[in-house]
Amino acid sequence: MPIADCRLPTADCSDREQRELSPNGLTRRKIEPTYSAREMAEREDRAREAAVQAARLTDERRRERALLVRYPSAASHDRERNEALVQIDAVIQAAQKRIAELGEDRKKIDEDLSSTRRTRARRRAPRGASSTTTRRAWRCRTASLPNRKKRRSA
Repeated sequence: MPIADCRLPTADCSDREQRELSPNGLTRRKIEPTYSAREMAEREDRAREAAVQAARLTDERRRERALLVRYPSAASHDRERNEALVQIDAVIQAAQKRIAELGEDRKKIDEDLSSTRRTRARRRAPRGASSTTTRRAWRCRTASLPNRKKRRSA
């Protein structure tokens, strides 16, 4: 068997790319070099990055085509953009109105709380008062509690 008919790659050249030639001199195939584990990992990383980049470009082109179908002209894009901005402004105004209402409610609650504190401070027994005076005041307060509840529910 002649050397030219040998189809096996040469072991001495396994670290670089080899070309298999046909009898008329055309390249039949290219034989990749044998890679080390590190080189193989690097090639896989590069191939993975290239695939991610290709997928990103394909997705970008698909989104651009979808936008062109959705908005064929700049006027239609501007019109729909303005409509969306009007809706967003309406939501913002409603939120600001609600915040103002909550602020007013907070003020009323704070006023009620401060007036309740002032009332309670007036009802407290003076420092020098005896414990019996305090007990009597407590009994009067707790006795009138059902009447207060009736007034609130009415």
